[in-house]
Amino acid sequence: MALFLCSASFVIALQNSVLLEERFEKSPSSVYQLEGDATIYDFTADGDTAGKCVRLDAVNDSNRDGAHAGEVKLTVHGIQGAQWLRFSFYGLPGKDFRVREEGDLSMRVKFYAKGAVLDGVVKDIYGSVQRDRQDIEVNGDGFHFGSVAWPLYAFDFHIPFPEVDTLELSIRFQNGEGKAPYGSFFVQDVKLEKIALPSGQQVKKNREVAIDKKDILPIWGKWFYLRDKVKPNDATPTHFDSSNLDRLVYRTGEILETPFA
Repeated sequence: MALFLCSASFVIALQNSVLLEERFEKSPSSVYQLEGDATIYDFTADGDTAGKCVRLDAVNDSNRDGAHAGEVKLTVHGIQGAQWLRFSFYGLPGKDFRVREEGDLSMRVKFYAKGAVLDGVVKDIYGSVQRDRQDIEVNGDGFHFGSVAWPLYAFDFHIPFPEVDTLELSIRFQNGEGKAPYGSFFVQDVKLEKIALPSGQQVKKNREVAIDKKDILPIWGKWFYLRDKVKPNDATPTHFDSSNLDRLVYRTGEILETPFA
């Protein structure tokens, strides 16, 4: 995919609850990047009050790479310690915006420590977008987007590693199957903020566990999988979800931890 550096206004205030707020208003800026079929669109040019936003175009192959896919990425430095955060944005799905299947429109977070990727989390949002689009279609005035409600999409996540110092946030689509003229998804006012511990969650003061190194199977890098003692000959899984995340082991030096237990 082609890579474009774009401009925006932002707020970095680690001492407060808001770590980043991006409204895509001013230039220049290195906070975000656009890839693939993602561009800046200004609704004020149409006499609308919605202002500037990112347009994820599921109709046109604007960068001519043969794929209907695009992404906006935002980088946040200065992250300190494990904590709960909320990644959110206001989105507007055109009535003819389509992707092939669930998972083709998502919010993503990557965890970095000293430039190296440690892990990431993903939230699929296409199902929510489809429901919101039905509500939006009964509103508006001649499809002037400032006349309709922009739904809020939020992703609450926990940073599992205290060494994480940088986050990469992204809103991504692939396998676009939209139709003109309303086949785009618009992204506005991206925010990252600290939140209180969600209800029902517990903080583990010490994730270090007593694990025999003979019981862990290598996955890649510092990641290992704790062997099932009932089925010790089973191969390492290729897919991880709530049924086996507690068996993922992360190694820092000689310390073995189970961050998702």
